[in-house]
Amino acid sequence: MKLFIYLNMFKTKYNVTLLDSKWNPIKNNIIFNVIPRKYEYIYYIDRYYHVINVIHNIGKKHGIIIIVEELINETIDIQQSKKLI
Repeated sequence: MKLFIYLNMFKTKYNVTLLDSKWNPIKNNIIFNVIPRKYEYIYYIDRYYHVINVIHNIGKKHGIIIIVEELINETIDIQQSKKLI
């Protein structure tokens, strides 16, 4: 029984809603295999997002809301950052 629970844990998919920092919906019902943590980055539809907060709504259905902030022109060139160090 424990083996089944462990194997099923890796097959779980979550329906997630992405909201911007002003709580306006970006996209509903996105399927994620892994829920991102706070302060991580998400790459979704050719854009990077910074995760501000993750909210779990546990009721009859487990709802997950991810508050994100879009990263616009904030890419860091690795070669330039190495020269600064």
